[in-house]
Amino acid sequence: MAQIEDRRMRPIVISEEDLQNTDWPDIARYWGPIEHAQPQQRRRNENARWAPPRHATPEAQQQAIGNRLFALISPAHPELAGKITGMFLEGMGTPQLVAMINDRAQLNAKVKVALTALARRAPSCLPRHVEEILMKEAERNGDCCIISFEKIQVQTAAVTSCGHVFDRESIAQWLKTNAQKACPSCRQMCTIRA
Repeated sequence: MAQIEDRRMRPIVISEEDLQNTDWPDIARYWGPIEHAQPQQRRRNENARWAPPRHATPEAQQQAIGNRLFALISPAHPELAGKITGMFLEGMGTPQLVAMINDRAQLNAKVKVALTALARRAPSCLPRHVEEILMKEAERNGDCCIISFEKIQVQTAAVTSCGHVFDRESIAQWLKTNAQKACPSCRQMCTIRA
């Protein structure tokens, strides 16, 4: 970016592309010498803190905050970003949310807490591609089911919501008879895909 000093108003910023497509003598004659943007200005812009639109309605501010949170969470947790964003919007005030958006360490800590809460509240099955990876790895390693002591095979295996691999019939029977629906490996409440 380059900066042109307007003698009547504040400096005008022109993109490099516009500068290449413009007749330089005319700019210099009318506006004066062209100056490139100062490094201090760039640094100040890089460290700018995010804030929702001030004059927007509270609903529009919440929407802007939700969009920003979703954009920050989705690269690491694409399947749960919407759920986590909703949890934050329901459980926290605007100042807390804005502070969290501007502090990535705080955001990461809160996301970790939200993931733990989601895992404890309602166990759901892992994504299919994750289940397939876990089953293939267990078969490749020669793992055995800790319930039936049979070797794990992808065709007859099942993965619990906590990520442990078992023989499908064995874990189904285990979950039917176990009132707490606890995983035999980690004792967390779990489910399997039907």
